[in-house]
Amino acid sequence: MREKYRKGFFQKQPIGISEIFIGFLLLIFSSWTIAYHIVLVSRIPVYYLTYIFFCSFLCILLLLHSLSNVQINKINIKVLFFLLITALIIASYSILSLRPDNDDIEFYHRAFLQSIHIDLPIYLNETLLNKEDLPPISILHLATSYEYFTVFIAHLLKTNSVVIAYQNLMSFFVAFLFPFIYFSIYRYLGFSNKKAFVAVLLVISFLLIDGNVHRSFGNVSFARLWQGKTILWNLLVPISFIILRNFLIFRSKFFFVCLLLIGVCAVGLSNSGVYLFPILIASVAIAKFISMNKKKLEEYRFLIYLGITSIYCVIFGVGICSNLLPMPHDKSVWAIGWPSLWYKNIMLVFDNFEIIIRDFIFLFALPLVTLENKTGKFICLYSISLILLCINPITGPIWLSIIEPASYWRIVYLFPIPLCAGLLAKSVCFSKPLHKKNFVAAAAVISCIVAFKHAAISFKTSAYKTPFEYKFDKKALKSSEGMNAFLLNRNVLAVDEIINILPLINPTIKFEAGRGSSVIYYFNEYGNSEEGHRRANAKYYVETGAIFAQEDFITSILNGVNAVIMRNKLAMNIVNTIQSLKSEENRWKIVYADEDYSLVLKELPNENLASQ
Repeated sequence: MREKYRKGFFQKQPIGISEIFIGFLLLIFSSWTIAYHIVLVSRIPVYYLTYIFFCSFLCILLLLHSLSNVQINKINIKVLFFLLITALIIASYSILSLRPDNDDIEFYHRAFLQSIHIDLPIYLNETLLNKEDLPPISILHLATSYEYFTVFIAHLLKTNSVVIAYQNLMSFFVAFLFPFIYFSIYRYLGFSNKKAFVAVLLVISFLLIDGNVHRSFGNVSFARLWQGKTILWNLLVPISFIILRNFLIFRSKFFFVCLLLIGVCAVGLSNSGVYLFPILIASVAIAKFISMNKKKLEEYRFLIYLGITSIYCVIFGVGICSNLLPMPHDKSVWAIGWPSLWYKNIMLVFDNFEIIIRDFIFLFALPLVTLENKTGKFICLYSISLILLCINPITGPIWLSIIEPASYWRIVYLFPIPLCAGLLAKSVCFSKPLHKKNFVAAAAVISCIVAFKHAAISFKTSAYKTPFEYKFDKKALKSSEGMNAFLLNRNVLAVDEIINILPLINPTIKFEAGRGSSVIYYFNEYGNSEEGHRRANAKYYVETGAIFAQEDFITSILNGVNAVIMRNKLAMNIVNTIQSLKSEENRWKIVYADEDYSLVLKELPNENLASQ
């Protein structure tokens, strides 16, 4: 039925259930991202975002409807049942696993605080610190709409905790979608229902055991699916493979528009989407160029159309290169502590040589022996194109300097390694025991065993929680919840464990210094490097009691810090330091202490700490 749509460009496209499902996901989030960017640029109050979102949603919906011809295919109820069971199991694991990530404070605090002030334009400044006019971490971080989207979902559901919706609801939803997306991929690759389902189970199994390093494919999948960047790597990239496959075959307006929407979603999910999606498109274009009939003019026209699909990301890239979207002057935050050599940076994901051998077998041997000749070759060409484009001694250092050492390693997630792991499903049941497919499958399995060190999931070492708890360190969370009631209108200096949690319980609390040494970066961008270093030293004193930082800590107290949160072992030392100041004597009291942390407050005018 679809053969007549193979000729020529941009024919009206018959679509089935999987295309409707994927198109609807792209429709919702791309509409939100476009609306968010309109509100961001126009500087109108945030409450207009909802109205613009629905207008954008309706316009894109009508466009997609005009380009498609819906054809509902027969659904295999048995397969659907097993997929639902698998999806529920994976989603339950995702919501119950406790894998705290300190990046939450950087990503989410601005959106959480904005939920209280929807009558204001989108915040352009850093929102955690007690100085209001500090610049944001970067323009690209401002461009991400995902965190504001989760706030919108939380308000629709009328949940008391926006963070619960962010960490748990989104994690459950994305993990639930995962088996269906990969099942669709394998069906498009020609797998039977049974083999496609087995392939999905193999992908899930691979991700559950691939846990050698913090940034392995397994460790950025099911346990961390609430963050925009991990949704980009785990869900949007495989969706891109589906849409690209269909666009390469059918060349219709519908899939062209879907690819445009993926570019919009990539920017909205993560700042890394600005370069990852164009790199993905460029790699596919190179693979297509190598394999196409170069005598046909329409093939070159098609490559142009393919390149246009990343236009939304390219606009941001051009804006940055032309300084219309100014990037930070101080880029040390994305360089210090990160490997500065391209191959060492890539090893943040691969870990060791055995992993590279395993992934080489997955990427190049399995596709060639398990898939149809053209399809298998194209997947290999895509991986080769990605290596030639970004991961080699010539282009690697260039990309490393452009997107910074803190981001370069993320290009690895464009390799279809989890997808290729599922290709084993076409080998494990082969009837001829000496067939080459079984030899390759055996090599792949052996490479997995040799490379294995740590699983991404371990029932002995992994931590778990109830479905409606925060994904935070439990000890620091307990202390933060206990201290929250004392910190109304307070100016706080605290240790990192508390900084990572307390602002996401109460976003109105302001801090003297943020997590790590981030305060240095913000004040460098502001033009007051000395103040940034002083505040960082003050925080260092609270964390370590180092004598050299004591004077900077005292300066923070004299400048208005009136709440200090520290670990118990340093509590008396810090209190004594404060009490040694004549102006502060007898005005500070420890008002909260548990087995791990203590809170000391300065008594404000008309306040009686003894009564609290």
